[in-house]
Amino acid sequence: MSLKLTLDALHRAEGASFVEELGYDLPASFVDSLREQEYVREAAGVFDRTYRGVVDLSGKDLVKFLDGTLSSAVSQLSPGQGQLSTLLSSKGKLVGGFELYALVDGDFRLVLLESIRDELIQAVNKYAFLSDISVKDRSSEIGILSVEGKEAARVLERVSGQLPLPTEPFEFRGVNLGGHEATVASAGETPEGGLELWVSRDSLEAVWQCLREAAVASGGGPVGYKAAEALRVEAGVARYGKDYGEENFPNEVGLEHALTYDKCYVGQEIVARMRTYGHANRRLAGLLIQDDSLPSVDTGLSEGALFQVGGEEAGTVTSVARSARLGHRVALVMLKRKFWEAETGILDIPGGPVEAKIEKLPFVPTR
Repeated sequence: MSLKLTLDALHRAEGASFVEELGYDLPASFVDSLREQEYVREAAGVFDRTYRGVVDLSGKDLVKFLDGTLSSAVSQLSPGQGQLSTLLSSKGKLVGGFELYALVDGDFRLVLLESIRDELIQAVNKYAFLSDISVKDRSSEIGILSVEGKEAARVLERVSGQLPLPTEPFEFRGVNLGGHEATVASAGETPEGGLELWVSRDSLEAVWQCLREAAVASGGGPVGYKAAEALRVEAGVARYGKDYGEENFPNEVGLEHALTYDKCYVGQEIVARMRTYGHANRRLAGLLIQDDSLPSVDTGLSEGALFQVGGEEAGTVTSVARSARLGHRVALVMLKRKFWEAETGILDIPGGPVEAKIEKLPFVPTR
């Protein structure tokens, strides 16, 4: 049975249609997914991402612990800064990828793109136990909203009246939104980028209403899951449980920039060896579907579809979306090394074979 978002009743009152994804009933669209993509391109879209997990860590020698456990350069962070990071297994495979933030009180925060998984918490706890580090799941207390698009900063300025807002990647600071305290971070999952908000769940409804009104005034509005997925795929952002899992290495799914090679951490020896010898056997790539112009009905293309090149199995589709910007359906595919230089291939789907052009990620450069 799917979980309900904190703002479920409000979204239904707004007339949203719903879809079961990520273990939740999520608003699929508020008006039309193609139009909602235009909100982000032309103005600003407001996203309910309260399904995302939030974990706080605290304790003595926390930086030393994190630097020896996580893949990113943790020791380089000052309070108010963040970076992409990963936790790897001893075999160098992904336990999880997340945003890592150095909080002003000396604690650190992990913000995931998806819900908290028991496996991730257990893995963090395994190492934290030996270092007397406290691990606290804050997901039931803090909800993630985001405002993305070229007018995102102006929307936040209209609601908060505070300047300057964070602009450096993963920089964050406190703001007041319509009388409610929140934290705003420079982060997003779309090509246009934007601002991510950490909001107390008690304040979510009031903050959502303020952001929604300001976004509408800018020419934008609320954005549902279907449009959000299209923008995520355009940006080439991989999600755990869809595009990768525990058998993938970070350099297969576009997370190389979350790795460092000048320190020791869990799984470092393996990823360093892969970097030196180039032994990744697959990687995430994009597919631009050539047979259509955004069909409004299901034509059989879905996650798990087989992709072939020259009659050989080349990979498996992991995500599918309808891109208003590109005018076609787009997909992410886990592509075997042998076919990295190929230009086109065929998707084997129930409706019949479909040609697709292979694209390097991201489809659209991020701002």
